[in-house]
Amino acid sequence: MLHKVHMRSFEKREAIILNEFGQPIGPVTPEKDTVGEFSRFLGIIARDYGSYEELYTPDDGSGPKDPYLGVMGKEYTGRRRLYGRGVTNKVLHKVASSSVNYVVPDEVMDALRADIQNEKTEIVDMRKELEADYERKKAELEANYAKKMEEFDKTKDKMVQDVLEKLISKLPTNVVREFLT
Repeated sequence: MLHKVHMRSFEKREAIILNEFGQPIGPVTPEKDTVGEFSRFLGIIARDYGSYEELYTPDDGSGPKDPYLGVMGKEYTGRRRLYGRGVTNKVLHKVASSSVNYVVPDEVMDALRADIQNEKTEIVDMRKELEADYERKKAELEANYAKKMEEFDKTKDKMVQDVLEKLISKLPTNVVREFLT
């Protein structure tokens, strides 16, 4: 129940770093997770606020009964909860929709442009090498194909001649004479 957070004295409270929207972002170290403790503390209060009523309700009864309202405050039209002070729907829309402009020194931009140009020339050179390699391999394959087809034609003629000779040798001589004449 995060007793150590509930019972912490004012002097021992830890500072929490917030981002531009008022969200807690630090400090977080391997030894201590202050943001996590804060988050769990608020979560416990939000889930079981009935047992913590005395922490947020003044004795005269003038304070809020809901501890979430006690911590987070009243919701106003146009304001966004849990984003921090001064954050409105319009501010969030501006941040989300605007393009971020950075000022970069000219030397850095020139170096980036030079790197990009070098990369482009390298890519063009690689492409030329690949195209030349493709054409060379294509020519080799075509030459090999033509050579194989020539060899096949030679062997085909010889095989046909061999088969015919075998057939003729097995036929009776009178059939062969009739066929040849």
